[in-house]
Amino acid sequence: MLVDQARHQGSFTHVSGVDRLYLAPELNSFKLGPKCDVWSIGAILYLLMTGGVADKRHEEHFDFKEPVWFEVSEELKTFMLMALAVDPKQRASLDQLLATDFMAKNNF
Repeated sequence: MLVDQARHQGSFTHVSGVDRLYLAPELNSFKLGPKCDVWSIGAILYLLMTGGVADKRHEEHFDFKEPVWFEVSEELKTFMLMALAVDPKQRASLDQLLATDFMAKNNF
């Protein structure tokens, strides 16, 4: 299991085959919880929207200044910011994401 492998090696930075963007920042402290999955949802959506690996690090905030974001709805940007909040206390829960305008507008 990914967590067991990381615990054995002391960090997720040594886990091969995993892009760190998918891993919630708190996983480096082995703090697991449902908000780790919310981070992964945001990261996967970010990668789908940009068409590649993000050059963002966990301590950076997403500013959507790249051209790919110019035509993306504000609802989607808000959804992604809620999912990609670095602090898990500030990150949305899955229920909060499901209640966003982005989800309602797109009939999810």
